[in-house]
Amino acid sequence: MKIRNKKTKLRQTILKSALVVFLSLALALANNIPLPDAGAATIEQELQAKQQRLKELENQISQTTKDINSLVKQQNTLQNSIKIFTAQISQVTTQIVVTETKIEIAGDKITELNGQIRIKENEVERVKQNLANLIRELYQMDRSDSTIMALMNNDNLSDFINAVSQIENVHGRSYELLQDIKELKVQLEDNRAEVQEQKKELEQFEIALTDQKNLLDNQVKAKNDLLVKTKNQESIYQALLAQNKNEEDKIQQEIQDLENKIRVQLGERTSPGKKGLFKIWPMNGTLTQGYGNTGFRSLGYSFHNGLDIAAAAGTPIYNVYDGTVNGTGSSDKAYGNWATVRYELPNGRCVVALYAHMLKRSVSDGQSLKGGAVIGTEGNTGNTTRLLYGPHRGFHLHFTVFDCEGFQIVKSVNGNYMVPVGYTYNPNDFL
Repeated sequence: MKIRNKKTKLRQTILKSALVVFLSLALALANNIPLPDAGAATIEQELQAKQQRLKELENQISQTTKDINSLVKQQNTLQNSIKIFTAQISQVTTQIVVTETKIEIAGDKITELNGQIRIKENEVERVKQNLANLIRELYQMDRSDSTIMALMNNDNLSDFINAVSQIENVHGRSYELLQDIKELKVQLEDNRAEVQEQKKELEQFEIALTDQKNLLDNQVKAKNDLLVKTKNQESIYQALLAQNKNEEDKIQQEIQDLENKIRVQLGERTSPGKKGLFKIWPMNGTLTQGYGNTGFRSLGYSFHNGLDIAAAAGTPIYNVYDGTVNGTGSSDKAYGNWATVRYELPNGRCVVALYAHMLKRSVSDGQSLKGGAVIGTEGNTGNTTRLLYGPHRGFHLHFTVFDCEGFQIVKSVNGNYMVPVGYTYNPNDFL
């Protein structure tokens, strides 16, 4: 009786193991189902071609940015200003093509990922049908006393030992194939997550495309307006520059006087910064003016309270550290479109970073931000070099770091707009 019970249990174990093995093999095969060779090759070739084109366009934008920065430093003439307008219009036009290419690439990737998901899902469905057929076959096998059953009813000790050995091998293989099943599940989940990420990128590219097209329209209009105002005469152009300079000198002097007063009240302080504390730069671009006594008196000040970083108009601006937005403002004076973010540092100190002259601001007061979050896009709003050298000549980000103590946002005496001021540190101490 005991031998018969052992045989019955062993027979059940073999049947269960056989079921697991079949299911595992089927899903493992599904895990390795390749995409159609011709289609996969075509998509891959198209993506590579578009990526290469994208690289060429971005290099072209980079060169145009260098050309514009060079022109900005040259003599302030109407002819030079028109050259800058023309270069910036060309630059934005190329940016639009870049963004359209990125949209195409994101769409291609989404299509490819969805194809991979459908293939795996269809294969799983096929395995389910095979499993149902197997269960029916096993049911018939159990009733008809198959070869496996006959083996288990054999009293030969050698055959019995071989059967036990077979069971052990089946369990070992089953474990390996079950790991393949888990990997297939992870791959499906990763594919679905990647599709969602690509969709988010696609939405961001579409927003950027709209902004860039608006910027292009504004650039063309500004160039035409300048020609209309000056009637293509250098003397009129120089007169317009002189009118702007007097007003902007007052604004910059106000900011410098307020910050000097705060510096006197607080006394000299040791910078709480540490090289590399801000793990990312606020924007990818070229440093065009540093911190301190830069001698840039032509804009109405001798002490520059931050860094100026120039890039193509509309370049994303990133938050440099985890923090909270504690101020925003917009005007056609001073810092233009700006935002300030408060950072609590590991050493117990606290600083506030100013991101200024933005084309578009993407954050609001009280918003919590992670390092790397988009603050806005680069522009030339407010008192930038455009007001001295001519309209739209100074696309750049102005980045300042203040001590939290003494930091304040005040109403300017020169107009109905707010200005952030405080005790400043060299941003290079943190970057």
